Amino acid sequence: MGSNGAMTAASPRHFYLCGLRQAARVTKRSRRLVLSGLLVVFLTIMVPGYAVSPLTFFAVDYPPYDIEKPTDGRRGFDVEVVEEVFRRLGIEGRVEFTPWKRALTLAESGEAAGVVSCADVPDRRSFLAVSDVLSTATPAFVLPTRHASPHPKRFADLHGRRVVATHGYSAEKTLAGAGIPYFTVWSDSAALRAVVDGRADVFYGVRENAAFLARSLGLTSELLMVAVADLPATDFHLCFSRKWPGHEDLRQRFNAELDALRRSGDYDAIHDRYR
Repeated sequence: MGSNGAMTAASPRHFYLCGLRQAARVTKRSRRLVLSGLLVVFLTIMVPGYAVSPLTFFAVDYPPYDIEKPTDGRRGFDVEVVEEVFRRLGIEGRVEFTPWKRALTLAESGEAAGVVSCADVPDRRSFLAVSDVLSTATPAFVLPTRHASPHPKRFADLHGRRVVATHGYSAEKTLAGAGIPYFTVWSDSAALRAVVDGRADVFYGVRENAAFLARSLGLTSELLMVAVADLPATDFHLCFSRKWPGHEDLRQRFNAELDALRRSGDYDAIHDRYR
C-alpha cells in the first residue's frame, strides 16, 4: 500500500527478485534430494544388504522356541522375543523358516541377517556373532509314568533300555558317543508316542520341547521327565551373520533392549504363554 492507503503496483524488479529467491530454494532442495539419492545408491552398491528391509532371521520349526505353523497365535517364545526387541528398537525384523543347514548357509554367506535359537558352537564362531542368552534347552530323559523307579539320570543308566531319538538331531551323536543303542523316528511328537505306546522305554530330548508337545498332544499325564545329570543346559541365542553390515552395532543394541525386556517383566510374560 502507498502512503495514502491506495494499492501500488509491484515493480517488474520485485517480481524478478522473488523469482530468483524461489528458484534458489527449489534448486537447493533439489540438490539435497539428489545427494541423498546418490548416497543411498552408493551404500546399496558398496555395502551389500544396506537397503534390505526388514531384517530377516531364519529358524527351524522347534516348538516352543520357534513354531512354523501356529494354530493358536503362538509363534514360539524365541520368535516373539526377537520380533518384540526389534519392534522396540524401531527396526523391522522378522523370522522366517527353512531347514537348519540352509539357515546356516544363508547366514554364513551374508544373505541373511542371522539365525534364531542358535547355540554358541565353536565351529560357527568364524561366521556368527551371538547375542546374550535368548532361552535355554534342558536335556531330559522322557519316560512313561508307568516306569518303575529308579529312573535313569545318566547315560550309563540307559544300557539295556529301548531308547528313541529324533532323526537328524544332535541327540543321535550324543547317544552314539556314549555307546547307547537307539532307534530313530522322524519327529519329536512321534518319539513321545513311541514312549506312551510302549515301543520305547526312553526318549532322549529337550524338556521344554517335550513338555510343550505333550500338552499339545494331551499326553502330559502319561509322561514324566528327568533331567540328564551328565549334561548342562544349552543356551540359545540370536546369532548375527558377521557378513551383515553393522552386525556388531546391531548385536549390542539388541542385547541392551533384550535386557530391558527382561527387567520390565515382558520377557517372562511372553514365556508364560507357553507354560
